[in-house]
Amino acid sequence: MSSRPRYKITEVGEIPEEWKAVRLQSVAQVCGGSTPSTRVTEYWNGDIPFVTPTDVTGLKGNNFIRKTEKRITQRGLESISAKLLPPGSVLVTSRASIGFAAVNEVPMVTNQGFVNIVCGEIIHNLFLLYLIRHFVAKLTRLASGSTFKEVSRTSLKRMLIPLPPLPEQQRIALVLSTVDDAIQKTGEIIEKTRQLKRGLMQQLLTKGIGHTRFKRTEMGEIPEEWTVVTLGNNLISVLPGYAFDSGFFDNEQGVPLIRVRDIGKGRTEAKYRGSYDTKYLIKAGDILVGMDGEFEVHKWGGPGALLNQRVCKVSSEDPSSLDEGFLFYALQGPIKSIERTISLTTVKHLSTKDLYRIRIALPLHPEQHEIALILSGVDAKVQKERQCRQRLEELKTGLMQALLTGKVRVRVS
Repeated sequence: MSSRPRYKITEVGEIPEEWKAVRLQSVAQVCGGSTPSTRVTEYWNGDIPFVTPTDVTGLKGNNFIRKTEKRITQRGLESISAKLLPPGSVLVTSRASIGFAAVNEVPMVTNQGFVNIVCGEIIHNLFLLYLIRHFVAKLTRLASGSTFKEVSRTSLKRMLIPLPPLPEQQRIALVLSTVDDAIQKTGEIIEKTRQLKRGLMQQLLTKGIGHTRFKRTEMGEIPEEWTVVTLGNNLISVLPGYAFDSGFFDNEQGVPLIRVRDIGKGRTEAKYRGSYDTKYLIKAGDILVGMDGEFEVHKWGGPGALLNQRVCKVSSEDPSSLDEGFLFYALQGPIKSIERTISLTTVKHLSTKDLYRIRIALPLHPEQHEIALILSGVDAKVQKERQCRQRLEELKTGLMQALLTGKVRVRVS
């Protein structure tokens, strides 16, 4: 990357002297989408990909779209005002989730939840894609409407953008897409590792390690040396959180307070500055279970904190008989099974009685410990990859800010 060049003040802010500030309509064609009548069956299930916002929001950061959930026929296309978009167009969601964007790899049609951009010869589609994502707050401010906010074609046409020379656009897009590729590959590693963990848990928590002799039980076939136990038979203790007075909640001062929304994050949003019983203090590594909505099991990864209501701590009564590492993994399947079977009212609630009634297949203690070590090793790999992905995402955010505004220039050979 080269040293900082000379800059000029424009309507889009300070940009390099070689760049221009232009309205999008001067470098690209902006068009909308439409939906054929769903009452006419001949319009649907054809060969033309039909894009809805969920197709794009579901890409999870992927820059390109090739497949869609729905497809329309040529007759369906002819029945609407929308045009068939050539490959390389930039499809931008314009309602509800504003500013999600992707480049189509094959000809496509979008519904009315998009403003679509067919790039001209002097603007690179991937550069524009990143620019749209970078300006998502600006796009949101352009949105209007009483029922729901929407960015109109007119607003997008008139939007001012910074425009580097084409070779520099292409280089910027290459740099950012290289980081995106790394993020995508890291995400794939995370997903494959999570799939591996699911398979390992199924195998290890029912068949164990190296067993050749099995017996039939109410929980299925398990190793002969294992037993089926009920956790409430003096194997675990459950500490429900306390209903701390919200009048003492604070964002800045006090002891961190763990609420349901916090247990998987390892950090808290609120603090408590009132008095409390020290038995509700949670330390790193404690097993926490969310008791509302989705019943999640997590090891607390944050600093010392207070346990608020609708979260509970589960611990082994005798760690020499029931390894807490093993307990953490053994709880996860039964907890989700309870979640699936509890009747849905307004919010699902898990009770301490539900936890005490859980039955598990229990190996001897040395095997419990070994199973926990294997699964925690997989968890550690997932965590390492997540941290790597977070660093890459932070790098990308910084690069977008620097490169798309010209604060840092890329070298163009």
